[in-house]
Amino acid sequence: MPFAILVCMNSGNLRYPIMLRLASLVLTLALAAPMVSSPVRAQSGLADMPYRLVPGMTSSIGSNIGSVSAAGQLIAWEDDRDGEPDVYVYNLTDGRESRVTHTDVIRRSPAVTGSTIVWVQGDAPDRRTINGIDLAEEDEFQVTESPSTVANPSISSDLFAWQEREDARWLVHVSDRARNPVATLGTDARNSARPSVSSNHVVWQEHDGSSWSIKLFDAETESVTEISSTSDDDQYPAISGDRVVFVRSPADGGATQLIAASISGEEEQILVSDHFIQRPSIHGRMIVWEDWRSGLPDIYAWDLDTGATFAVARSQQAHAPVVSDTVVAWVSGDNPSSQRVQALAFQNRLPTDPQDPPAIPSADRLYIPETRHFVSGGFKAFWQANGGPRFLGYPLTTEFTEQHPESGEEITV
Repeated sequence: MPFAILVCMNSGNLRYPIMLRLASLVLTLALAAPMVSSPVRAQSGLADMPYRLVPGMTSSIGSNIGSVSAAGQLIAWEDDRDGEPDVYVYNLTDGRESRVTHTDVIRRSPAVTGSTIVWVQGDAPDRRTINGIDLAEEDEFQVTESPSTVANPSISSDLFAWQEREDARWLVHVSDRARNPVATLGTDARNSARPSVSSNHVVWQEHDGSSWSIKLFDAETESVTEISSTSDDDQYPAISGDRVVFVRSPADGGATQLIAASISGEEEQILVSDHFIQRPSIHGRMIVWEDWRSGLPDIYAWDLDTGATFAVARSQQAHAPVVSDTVVAWVSGDNPSSQRVQALAFQNRLPTDPQDPPAIPSADRLYIPETRHFVSGGFKAFWQANGGPRFLGYPLTTEFTEQHPESGEEITV
């Protein structure tokens, strides 16, 4: 019958007797004949990441779903399921899905941060307002003072931003969280649109009469930085921290490009350039976008820390992705009358998670395909010198570090 031992290693030396520290999870070995079930494979492209993606949620069937937004434990979207546009919200903590409030008004284009959601409210295009609610406090509020033509609200912990039509052109307005005006952006441009907010920074796209460019406003210094200015059309900006992403449509034609840039405007990187992409979203290290390399809309991601790219959703008619600190969410379905919001949640990897085989074998790390884990260093030498799988079984975890309960030092186990 299978059983296990717990062995603790430090700097290649056996530190503690077998079974001494059962309470702390250390390198676990199956001490039986190698009778193991086939492990579930990690998602392609994620094997070396410190996280994995697991099922997060699937909404009820909706209609004409759009404008998905996510932050923390909340996912919000626009949905016509009851015949008129309204905002629905899903709480990942308790799995509940509901209308954002129960008053019968038309709501569109939600944006989320923390427990606060804002949206465009009203039916007539020139009689709409930006409204919101703090779900934690059950406090509803209005951002704009009077009805007008407004669109595309965005929100951060510090600012609100939205576009508003004035004198036959679009401008971007910014206010603080107390709804005090901060700035009106794009007054020298033909049109300004699609604001995106992170902390005290706002990015937006601005048309000068010939092409779209990306600008950034710093509310602390009240300064504007040019993120991009070319003959190409740069649109759909999104910002998180010190990074901005946007879509570039080359002036001479060809495939659209996914661009990542610094908020200083001094650094720029082309992430995707050989097929059609649109609707990027960014949070922290992660960028997601709608990707058409297969001929159908899929969702792909790019990890800025590792430079790795991977598919999130393939061949599902997946549209309009958004990424937050907890999930990647998108609209699934090509029939507008029958769509859902789906999400995968980020989950930290565990030592028990299976590993993919190395692209290049290493003498220092031995891959065990039976359990899809590695043995290395001092434990590899001990394991090989003492009978390997015949007497010690196969590894059920990879090596990892933990803090010694008495000395506080980091030890490899």
